[in-house]
Amino acid sequence: MKRNLSKKLNKIKFEELSTIQMKEKLLFNPDIEEENVQIILGETTNILVLEDTKYEWAVKLYDAMVAVRWTKEDVNMIDDPITYTKLTQNEREAYDGTLCFLTFLDSLQVNNLSSNVSAYITAPEVVLCFAEQTAIEAQHSYIYQHIYQSLKLKRAEILAIYYKYEEIPILKERNEFIAKIYQDFVDHKSLLNYIRSTIADLLLEGLYFYNGFAFFYILASRGLVMGTSGNIKLINKDELFHTLIFQNTLIGILEMLDDDAKLKVYEMIFDMVDVAINQEIEWSNLMYGNGKILGITNMSINDYTHHLAFTNIIEPVIDNNLLDNGLLEKYNKFSSFENPYPNVTKIANLEGGEAKGGFFENSNVDYLTVAVFEDFNEL
Repeated sequence: MKRNLSKKLNKIKFEELSTIQMKEKLLFNPDIEEENVQIILGETTNILVLEDTKYEWAVKLYDAMVAVRWTKEDVNMIDDPITYTKLTQNEREAYDGTLCFLTFLDSLQVNNLSSNVSAYITAPEVVLCFAEQTAIEAQHSYIYQHIYQSLKLKRAEILAIYYKYEEIPILKERNEFIAKIYQDFVDHKSLLNYIRSTIADLLLEGLYFYNGFAFFYILASRGLVMGTSGNIKLINKDELFHTLIFQNTLIGILEMLDDDAKLKVYEMIFDMVDVAINQEIEWSNLMYGNGKILGITNMSINDYTHHLAFTNIIEPVIDNNLLDNGLLEKYNKFSSFENPYPNVTKIANLEGGEAKGGFFENSNVDYLTVAVFEDFNEL
């Protein structure tokens, strides 16, 4: 069996995106003459041949994710039942609502990644990344349940958090919006819908989580629910890995398109980012804004959301040299937003450097994680 890591393919035109139909890989496909290694639309036996790999970023990411595996035992939750009762009514509502949304996002990804994403990935090293991500998202769901139980909540109270979207219309609308993009691909398996779904995955991993994470760090800075925030800190680091996976996957797909198709997908990214930002700001204002949470304002929510959108979605995947004047103006406007919570990235320790382990009273997981994160710029 021959393996081709650099087969030249005709660039895909935009009008072809809606006509190319995505097909799930066969579980075993021994009859092909040559394996053509591509992110998607390649030819594969479906054996995870890792002797020679095409996407070095995937190999590095997989190694990094495996190196920082952690468990519920790595974070001490002993004080959270006490400080949880000290939360104000607004803080309690935000705590429960945020965990409900985070639990939904991870639940969605557990069900989405293997059947709607990885089933169409034809590069084995990228398949490994998604397999590890699926396991980690499942672990996050387990961690949320561990948090609920650690708070000494009754079963009815825990279930009320899981299903809190039933009483918050904005939250239900958000959940349905995200799920519909994935469902559109399930119902109509065009390459265009796969790209839209991949963009939505990147928005989920790189944007939707983060205002919630910031909320918990701000509570922790006041000595509240620090065990919860310690778990969120480790989940946050996992989500940064997942953001990198989807950034690189989307870049790999974009490389298969001609410049005109690429530009139209860029327009799609900006349009989807605008919708995501509006929803995220509306939700965050409801949960944290208007003076409800000390340290968070409507302005800081607006600035942080735009900053995240540029840092995690727009800048990494969009080549601004291809943008026309209108899109370039939007690109530059996004780039002007600064992080209004500089202390948040310090607390989360997401930028490398010496670990400050005392803040959350965590284990040496932080030291291991920081050593890996210092190399992220290489990806």
